[in-house]
Amino acid sequence: MSENSLANLAKGRVGRSGPNKATASVKQALQEAFDELGGVAALVKWGKSDPGAFYGIWSKMLPAEIKADVNVTDERSPAERLEAVVALLRAAGKTTAETAQDVDFKEQP
Repeated sequence: MSENSLANLAKGRVGRSGPNKATASVKQALQEAFDELGGVAALVKWGKSDPGAFYGIWSKMLPAEIKADVNVTDERSPAERLEAVVALLRAAGKTTAETAQDVDFKEQP
């Protein structure tokens, strides 16, 4: 088996023959092992005893990117919006600009 085939198998990719049956088997085996090891209660106990390891694994489960469609209705002018951004940056200590006029910007269509 080639290195690419092994990588695809590990990622659960579907080949020409359909869904990967090995991945389903592994997932089922892991679920059974999880249940026999104490399930959620054991996971919580382990998380309390070794939070660094627990959160290290947990953080890998989070999506790397979140996609969303966002529509914002803002009645302010571009200069007013920029002034608000500058105020937020100034409050966070990220800029020394006193007003939006101190920041160069180009209005986008």
